[in-house]
Amino acid sequence: MTQNSAPLLEVREVKKDFPVRAGLFGASKLKVHAVDGVSFSVERGETLGLVGESGCGKTTLVRTIAGQYRPTAGSILFEGANVATLDRKDALRYKRNVQMVCQDPYSSLDPRMTVEDIVAEPLDIHTPGLLTDARRQKVDSVLEMVGLRPSDGKRYPHEFSGGQRQRIGIARALVIEPSIVLCDEPVSALDVSIQSQVLNLFSDLQKVFNAAFIFVAHSLHVIRHTSRRVIVMYLGRLLETGDCGAVFDKPLHPYTVALMSCVPVPDPRMMRTRERVPLKGEVPSPVNPPEGCAFHSRCPVALERCARERPELLEAEQGHRVACWRSS
Repeated sequence: MTQNSAPLLEVREVKKDFPVRAGLFGASKLKVHAVDGVSFSVERGETLGLVGESGCGKTTLVRTIAGQYRPTAGSILFEGANVATLDRKDALRYKRNVQMVCQDPYSSLDPRMTVEDIVAEPLDIHTPGLLTDARRQKVDSVLEMVGLRPSDGKRYPHEFSGGQRQRIGIARALVIEPSIVLCDEPVSALDVSIQSQVLNLFSDLQKVFNAAFIFVAHSLHVIRHTSRRVIVMYLGRLLETGDCGAVFDKPLHPYTVALMSCVPVPDPRMMRTRERVPLKGEVPSPVNPPEGCAFHSRCPVALERCARERPELLEAEQGHRVACWRSS
């Protein structure tokens, strides 16, 4: 696998379904359509945000990229090569280059392992011939980068706070200098007072490692703070994508408008006067998603064709794409 002019990562029409057994003795086989035809690309060194309500498929998508799930349809390309067709050597290289920071810093660390062994685990897997001194030096170096002391390597996860545990998880992901870091709600389990520290740490580390970051979050504040581009997901589909400034300052899809109207602002007068966009009903079941636009059953400005025809993700402005019949 050699580097070329292709994007670092390219996701093409990826779908991921999960079988669900229903009925007497599980006779009827249904499917959860967790990810439904998603396409996007990521360049080296950029940060992409995935935002949407809980259950919209964000975590399933990043886990599919990480190789934890096999796509039901579509393809994932790394440096122009289809990940599904890589030989054993290149598949191992892909896994080395795509690391993940998990949501829960309490359950993602093995309580029986020291911090040094936790952080060094990717080194042990991908560079098994590394000498003991070199291994310790790399661990000590990355621990210092995330704001911990080298001496912390001899301690166990239960001796650290939630924010410190997440720093350990970040160190584990970065110790082998990956090309892509998948961050699945990395601050949602932390106190608000700690969240900004961890987000600033991500920003500092990206400048050091020049890795691409994909941030998953339901908080628009987190995405705006960390990402250059944003993708808005709903029921496994992409509804809007573009630069954060364009999408957040001038949202085009009614779902994005509704999300933005719920974001708190520091000015109380603005909070009292700005228009709220309420969403009616509940999110449809991914087992039986609606025809046409996935959002039409809750959309306050839906057209008749929205219930019949699925809109494509088209460019409304330069670099700003939206899947909505009202913007076509």
